[in-house]
Amino acid sequence: MMNPISRFGQTSRFLFALVVGALTFLGIQGCVVIATDDGPDHYPSGGGYDYYAPYITSQSVTCNWDGYYQDYYFDFYAWVEDPDYDVVDVYVDIYDPYYDEYVETWDLVYDGGTQWSNRIYETYSYYLDCEYMDTYDYYFWAFDSYGASDSVVVTWAY
Repeated sequence: MMNPISRFGQTSRFLFALVVGALTFLGIQGCVVIATDDGPDHYPSGGGYDYYAPYITSQSVTCNWDGYYQDYYFDFYAWVEDPDYDVVDVYVDIYDPYYDEYVETWDLVYDGGTQWSNRIYETYSYYLDCEYMDTYDYYFWAFDSYGASDSVVVTWAY
């Protein structure tokens, strides 16, 4: 007959090993992307018509290899909602927290619907490098014709 204390010890060691293994596996897989958003603003005009600031509903930063051009490229995507349909500018600022400075800004092009995007090859950028893409913070901005805006910060956490 097995001692219950001994059995409990084996179970807890097994659970501990399972948890450590899962955390190790998750750590090997990469990082967690955190998007911080302050939300849209609502502006009453006083003239009977209210206008709304744009709202960035989603955003994406990826880096991939282009075999044809033999170069890495960054894809920047933002999906912007605006009840007034007057979004005039969407761009991404690349911020280097190590040097505490903004290093580049890239305009996003309207693709239709709510999607804005741009593809930037490393060849055309002094700072963008897929190897270090997770060391930057990416500030997505959307502006409408009234100057109202929304911003989202994409950063990596380990």
